[in-house]
Amino acid sequence: MTLAEELELQKAGVRIQNQAGQYGGARPAALAWLVAFLQDDHTKYSMGDWTLRWWEVLKFCGDGGLPPEELRLCNLTSITGRAEGLYTNIALAPNAAARFWMSSLKSSSLAGLKHYVAGGALGTGALPMNFTVRKGTPGLAATVPHYDAAFTYQMINLVAEFGPRLGQCRYCKTMYLAGRSDKTYCSAVCQAMQWKIDHPKTPPVKPSKPTVKGRKKPTAKKGGRHAKR
Repeated sequence: MTLAEELELQKAGVRIQNQAGQYGGARPAALAWLVAFLQDDHTKYSMGDWTLRWWEVLKFCGDGGLPPEELRLCNLTSITGRAEGLYTNIALAPNAAARFWMSSLKSSSLAGLKHYVAGGALGTGALPMNFTVRKGTPGLAATVPHYDAAFTYQMINLVAEFGPRLGQCRYCKTMYLAGRSDKTYCSAVCQAMQWKIDHPKTPPVKPSKPTVKGRKKPTAKKGGRHAKR
């Protein structure tokens, strides 16, 4: 890996962890980034947006987007292969093949996460992995053949740990990571908009003027503006 690549991955990690304080740590912040990334409208990305998301995805695949001092999400140690055309030492920005790969990855992962949040299960399918144990080293090491498997493996570990905090906004249907169990909206704006729907204003009823039965209509005063000329 070149120095330029290492620098881009470091900056991507900082962006992923940008809201660690808001969500209570590096691990929930990584899930908050993931949920936001999957729901992004990539059809509106500029080339700069694609490049930022590209490095963030690569960072997430490698270590879950966590800082070095944080325990790993999983026991993934390496990604043994790279899909042809996706990543090279020269291209620091995603080419057409890489952008197509990211959009496909987003679509499939988003569908699975939506199913989970709605009360279903999130599965990895037949995930190709290799596990190794070494004498004198506790635990096991995992390797995967490509970034699709790495992304899914990191995602399933995050959801397993913090999935109960995921919800869907009652108003706009956006998925979010909640800080408390009773949260049902992604923002105060959506909460206010839903309140207006649940409590519609009823127009005030104008009181009708009482009529007295048998009252004569007022007659025009003599010489007034209603007088005949």
